[in-house]
Amino acid sequence: MEPFELTAGSDEVNGTYAFAKQIAGISEFWYVKKLKKRKKTIEKIYKIRGGASLPQFGDQFEQCWVLQHSFGDATPIKYYAAPMKSKHDACPPNNGWICIGGIEPTPSLKAIDMAGIKEKFDSIKQKNDALKDTIGKLKDDKKNTPQNCPALKQAIDELNAIRAEYELYEYQLRCQEGMVKKAWDEVRANLDLIASQEFMYCRSADIYGGCAGLYDFGPTGAAIKNNILQEWRQHFIVADRMLQVESTMMTPKPVLLASGHVAKFSDFIVKDAKEGTPYRADHLLEEWITELLAEKQLEMSEQEIAQHKLVQSKADTYEQKELEDIMLNQYKIKFPKTGNDITPPEEFNLMFSSQIGPTGKTPGYLRPETAQGIFTNFDKLLKQNNHRMPFAAAQIGHSFRNEIAPRGGLIRVREFQMAEIEHFCEPDVRDKEYPKFKYVRNVRMRFLPASLQDGSGRTITCTIGEACNAESKEQTDKPKPFVIRNTTLGYYLARTQLFFERIGVDVVNKLRFRQHKTDEMAHYAQDCWDAELLTSMGWIECVGHADRACYDLNQHSNAAGVKLEAELIYDEPREVMKVYKSINKKEIGQKYKKESKLLLNYLESLNDDDARSLHASLQKGGGEETIKICDTSTEFKVSGSMFSIKEKKENVHSIKYVPSVVEPSFGIGRILYALLEHTIWERIDDENRIVLSLKPRIAPYQVAILPISNQLNYIAESIEAILSGQISTFKIPPKPKSDKDEEEKEEKKEKKDDDDMHYVENVRNEGIATWIDISSTAIGRKYARCDQKGIPFAVSVDFQTEKDETVTVRERDSTFPQIRVRISEIYNLIADLSSGRKKWQSVLNEYPHHVMQEI
Repeated sequence: MEPFELTAGSDEVNGTYAFAKQIAGISEFWYVKKLKKRKKTIEKIYKIRGGASLPQFGDQFEQCWVLQHSFGDATPIKYYAAPMKSKHDACPPNNGWICIGGIEPTPSLKAIDMAGIKEKFDSIKQKNDALKDTIGKLKDDKKNTPQNCPALKQAIDELNAIRAEYELYEYQLRCQEGMVKKAWDEVRANLDLIASQEFMYCRSADIYGGCAGLYDFGPTGAAIKNNILQEWRQHFIVADRMLQVESTMMTPKPVLLASGHVAKFSDFIVKDAKEGTPYRADHLLEEWITELLAEKQLEMSEQEIAQHKLVQSKADTYEQKELEDIMLNQYKIKFPKTGNDITPPEEFNLMFSSQIGPTGKTPGYLRPETAQGIFTNFDKLLKQNNHRMPFAAAQIGHSFRNEIAPRGGLIRVREFQMAEIEHFCEPDVRDKEYPKFKYVRNVRMRFLPASLQDGSGRTITCTIGEACNAESKEQTDKPKPFVIRNTTLGYYLARTQLFFERIGVDVVNKLRFRQHKTDEMAHYAQDCWDAELLTSMGWIECVGHADRACYDLNQHSNAAGVKLEAELIYDEPREVMKVYKSINKKEIGQKYKKESKLLLNYLESLNDDDARSLHASLQKGGGEETIKICDTSTEFKVSGSMFSIKEKKENVHSIKYVPSVVEPSFGIGRILYALLEHTIWERIDDENRIVLSLKPRIAPYQVAILPISNQLNYIAESIEAILSGQISTFKIPPKPKSDKDEEEKEEKKEKKDDDDMHYVENVRNEGIATWIDISSTAIGRKYARCDQKGIPFAVSVDFQTEKDETVTVRERDSTFPQIRVRISEIYNLIADLSSGRKKWQSVLNEYPHHVMQEI
């Protein structure tokens, strides 16, 4: 939505409001007013927030918009409210507002003509710049002052006269991006705060100052991460009957030589020319352009802005010389903070090297990905699958990359957890539809194909069936902007979106699938799509999906001398045209020496269709083709004498082939961070109360046990034992009366526990992750603690519990109404709510609402 002008009786809230953020489908619009006090400039933020509840003003205000003022740690001041048609209204209404703290008249919202504002700004900017230029020239004569130079005084007066109008237009043109940035900054600050308070994660060895790019997860963060992994395992491994493996993190060098990581697993690095501080080159270029646009965008034409954004989007695709020219000559980039010159970009290998064993003669590396452990075990996995194709293997584990300058918290780290799938395909994978594709055909997704990556921000929304051109009704003569030609790849793209939806990611507004441009993809890749999530640091790649053809298995097969192939058996003999490749290894070796192996591996790995295509090009293309392989900077010139094919018809009962691979690769730390940003919000009534709206199966604890008084702790502990699965029946224990009684109670409990160890039937099979707070803190503060941990349900033990064995159950996001439930029913209720078998709205109709405590 475009920014809009608001006017009301309370003049202080009047101004231009712009969209700031959307959390859990609820939108916010902000206006920032700057006030100068003495030598300081302070900001007051006025917010129009959806999702408030003010039933005291009538039933229509159960869900409403609220215009309120937020300043520091103070409780927000509410001025006006307006009903919402639904909780997820996209924007506030023009009318229907009432006063709840402001004065009449109530707010009036008016759309702004941004094109007209731009014209006015350009006009007044010319005048502003001319006046500044005049003032500068007059001040060149040191004798001139406003008192003795009328021309100087007139220019200063005219400049002051247009300043307010100039600043208003400038604010209106910048406010959309400015409000979004401020909102993201607030989200990130809140997340950093609770990550610290709740020990979700922190820098490793923090007491020694920490180490960049290495993070430890605390109890809350580890629980959330493990729950995400458990959901991932259920969603992919269990549902698709994948073969799960676990390979070593220390990888022998020959494995990574064959995969190409030793030769070309690197990023470009630049350094501060004076101090030698390193920085990743493409990131520096991206950040430099971001700052340039923020500072001078209003002075640029649309074409200039688009060109800068295009360069920014291609920052990680440039070759070394091209990147050097762009950074040093075109943009004249300086090193951050110091402002010093930078050195030309150079390659830096990202793998951690080591020696295996005491002799130092067996080099190895900490693995940069988990995939190689699947490829090297392909023959064993195929056997485990009874030689049936296709099949998928998966691995969850840690990987390591020696990042140049890690920053951004969990986004770019040196040790991280991955979950990778290698789906091994039959030869005709691109010619026929994957059998399971029918289950996801209608999943609607947002795509950013390579053809639209021009800096405009345009995307295409359609079903995966339409994207794969798999719907018969979509078969038209009209050219499409993109087509995903592999339905197995399309299946995993859709399954990834469904997984994100399952764990609570905002898939409607903050997920897109971006296709790799040609210069981004490895030479062997057929197609690549990244699932990107929108965070405070922009669009972040969280899942990579690649159609890798048969490159990996070919590489390991050639390097190890072991055939990694599958067999396709025909029901009846078939006449096929077999391709026999003729590769002149001697000529290639003489011409390319050490680099010849890369070209030979490439030519040997060509499938029949690609071999035919290359042969045809050599026959009619002047006898020579240029081949560029990503693992080297060398351009290989292949002639007809180096490569040719012969085709022969043969009757065969089966064929052996090297399977192609579709690989989805998930970065768990990035997904965790994005999920936290997508689910964090603040209470309308108290913005200092932060809430994490995690789904019950993802939350670190499903339920909290909160006694309202220390006198009730003994009941709370018994309820915790029920929910955590330690006991299966409940009876309120005698209330402790003295220290002696407490000691006797403990002795009896220890004896009973010892006896119960022999009776497994007294213990539940499954416990519910439970948090208990038996501190003397007020119940409201206990609720707040649970909210920022993301705990979805809270069981409050009060004095009525002693009387009738009922407790109060509160749902985190709605908070009201609460229900009264018998303790004997609490386990099944929380289990049903946590698993999704029951919804909170249906539960509200089953149980009596808690109104006030009966004592």
